[in-house]
Amino acid sequence: MWKPSRRALILGMVSVVVVTIIGFGVYIAQPTPGHVTIVNRTSENLKTVDVQIYDRVYRLGSLAPERSAAFDFSIRGDGDYNVMIEFESGKTLNQHLGYFTHGIESTDTISVSNNDIQMTEQKIKPSLQGIFDN
Repeated sequence: MWKPSRRALILGMVSVVVVTIIGFGVYIAQPTPGHVTIVNRTSENLKTVDVQIYDRVYRLGSLAPERSAAFDFSIRGDGDYNVMIEFESGKTLNQHLGYFTHGIESTDTISVSNNDIQMTEQKIKPSLQGIFDN
């Protein structure tokens, strides 16, 4: 009966560890999807709606009362939303809110009222994007 040598066993174990580390590294490098909806719950037009995520600013333009605007982004690590609003009247609101992290897909709704910006809905789920892709 054939019995593997100690060297063959060690080489096999090292190969498994290396392949596992490379696979995990590829998964970590894959961005996780994020989705954001901004809802105008005021009676006034929003002149500008900007959302900063990491170092990128998403400029959504103007937003009429009771209307919404949405966009997708890539989650690369821990972060939050910096929401900057300018009303037609010239009044401004600025709020840091929410939390997202790599590996957890986030679908968030942020509502703007006359005096506040709030996270009104947050749906999260583990992301398997990149694991089974070819």
